[in-house]
Amino acid sequence: MNVRMLIGALPLTIVLSCGQSGQQEHHEEAATGSKATSDSIYNIVMEDHNVAMAKMGKLVKYQELCANASDSITSLLKKNRDPELLVRKIELDSLRILLRGAEKSMNQWMEHFEPDSAGTTEESKLKYYNAEMEKVGPIKDNILSLLSHADSILNK
Repeated sequence: MNVRMLIGALPLTIVLSCGQSGQQEHHEEAATGSKATSDSIYNIVMEDHNVAMAKMGKLVKYQELCANASDSITSLLKKNRDPELLVRKIELDSLRILLRGAEKSMNQWMEHFEPDSAGTTEESKLKYYNAEMEKVGPIKDNILSLLSHADSILNK
């Protein structure tokens, strides 16, 4: 069953990864522009963090909805081996795994984000905040994409 979930998640992962460049140009411009300062990069990092954090409640709620719907389908499948229900269960389980992964990624990033360790020079701060921007931006984009996809899956 785990192999089926992974196979079911593969197309979803590919689709979601295609739309990840939303604000990438804005970030690249800020990071490479001649007026880029560590403060402006830090502000982008915090903006991405804040956007993602604002969606964490919905992320958890959708995980619960996926789990509950999957459990209901499991009960139905014990009585009737309907292939459509099985496909729906795999879809929900795959989505739940992706949602859980997005939550975990955000939590791990937050645990490791240490603005005080950026150093005291402008160069060291720029280096640290640019690296953090490269981490948190894709996490935020992934959360937003997953939630959008989850909206369509859960509202079928």
